Amino acid sequence: MSRHAIQEPELERAHPQRAEHGHVQLLQRAGGALREQPVQLRLPPQDPVDDLRGQPCVAAVQAFERSEQRQIGPGAALDALQRAESGSAGGTHTQYNRNLELEKAILRRVGQAVTRFGMIREGDRIAVGFSGGKDSFTLLSALLLLQKRAPVRFSVQAFTIDQGKFLAPVAPFRAWMQEHGVQWTCRADNPSLRLLAEQPGHGCDLCSRFRRRAVYALARELGANVIALGHTADDLCESFLRNAMFTGRLAALPPVAWSRKREFRLIRPLIYVTEDLTRAWAGASGAPVIPCGCSLRTGTVRRSLRGMLDELERQHPHLKATLLKALGNVEASRLLDPRYFEPEEEQAAPEGAPLPVLHDPAFTEL
Repeated sequence: MSRHAIQEPELERAHPQRAEHGHVQLLQRAGGALREQPVQLRLPPQDPVDDLRGQPCVAAVQAFERSEQRQIGPGAALDALQRAESGSAGGTHTQYNRNLELEKAILRRVGQAVTRFGMIREGDRIAVGFSGGKDSFTLLSALLLLQKRAPVRFSVQAFTIDQGKFLAPVAPFRAWMQEHGVQWTCRADNPSLRLLAEQPGHGCDLCSRFRRRAVYALARELGANVIALGHTADDLCESFLRNAMFTGRLAALPPVAWSRKREFRLIRPLIYVTEDLTRAWAGASGAPVIPCGCSLRTGTVRRSLRGMLDELERQHPHLKATLLKALGNVEASRLLDPRYFEPEEEQAAPEGAPLPVLHDPAFTEL
């Protein structure tokens, strides 16, 4: 059996109803050892965060904001524009233009992220984490399009780790993968399946540790040196608020990171792409989106934060864009971390002025 083939007995034990789908057909693609060089995509100089407000779909955004205030965002605006134009003549041409503008909006943001943070280098062998959801589908689609346009060569393949939480089989994507020449490896993770059976109420942290172990093992087997993850701008904002509110840290998801042993470079090319855009792209592509059981869980911190952000954004449009801009515009000296505290010169005490006696009980016995 090829080392890239689905482990059929494991998949059958995990989901007997899926056994009829057989193997995911894999296409072998060769890649050579090439020099390392970050991708420099030839894109117009434009701030990717401000660009969330100023893409070619801005007319649709403005029209949408005037008519509805329920969900603000470029993708939602494109949906509203499509509804308005659905009854007009030339619908096919309009739909083509809409999809083209949507593709440009997503690729511009992905290209800016890749270029700004040096995510992709010459000769990289990228393994895309593919769950069958709207975000991972958009990520894989965008990287395949960039592969054709980027000035450096890199390979793209996809992998799926089945932890027993998909609410439908992932096999419907097989035809799409074959059509686009994507090598796709799907693997059932038996330790995760045992965890689900023995501790059905386990938390996200434990699940993510099991998934990380399985991802690294499979990426090693596939010969990848880069793992692309489908976290979006929404995930970035949520992680920032979650860390600030519940862990006491000012931190978010890094755009680029290394695995602990520095075997793999982890990249997040969708950090400037909001989920209304990925939702619109999956819908326009007719992708058979596979929901995950975790997305339906209620009472979690993640769900609470997402609801809070959605509610605030109804009242304050472009809130996520502002949060993203703040994450790239840190004034460390104005925070409470003494490692970065440097009193500004204009606020310095005049010479000879008495300084606070910091060991006085008024300061120490608070």
